[in-house]
Amino acid sequence: PQAHRDRSHIILFQRQARIISSLPITIMMLPLAFLTLILLLQSSEGTNVAISSTGIAIAALDSAGLATRVLPNGSTMTQSLPIGLSSVADVSIDENDFVFVFSTQLSGTVCGFTLDAENGDLDEVNCLSGFGFAPFSGVSALGGNLIVSGGTQGLTHFTYNTESGMLSPTSTNNLKLAVVGLPDVVMVTPTTIAFSAD
Repeated sequence: PQAHRDRSHIILFQRQARIISSLPITIMMLPLAFLTLILLLQSSEGTNVAISSTGIAIAALDSAGLATRVLPNGSTMTQSLPIGLSSVADVSIDENDFVFVFSTQLSGTVCGFTLDAENGDLDEVNCLSGFGFAPFSGVSALGGNLIVSGGTQGLTHFTYNTESGMLSPTSTNNLKLAVVGLPDVVMVTPTTIAFSAD
């Protein structure tokens, strides 16, 4: 009976190992990814981070700009910021691995980038400026829609081309909701938005 129980545990372990080994590599890398991100953020004044579907971590490092790291063991690279920006506050990556950042400079700015899935390089697509925010804000993009949660200034909605990442001028600017503020946002689907609210 004891030998049967031991053999059952071995079979169960083997089944669990097969299930785990069949998980996508990006899920398997999550613990390592979070450790990497902690180290990445500790090296600077990190504010926010996102991970692409290909396993590239992108950190918004406030006045230190943007940094990328190809996971699990790539080196960290500092990325150039668009002209006129010297800091970034938040970062979002959509399902096509377009990268969008939010900066509190130039009266509120969002910029779109393409991401090189091999080496983590970012190439600027375009930037748009001129919307309200205060004091805590975030950005989220999915399926051609980008939302900035403008804190006490309400939300701002942009659209972007899902093939190029090109941002279009805002269709909704600083829409106030029946709350004090919206410090952060996540797009659940391309048409469903979740906010944290004060």
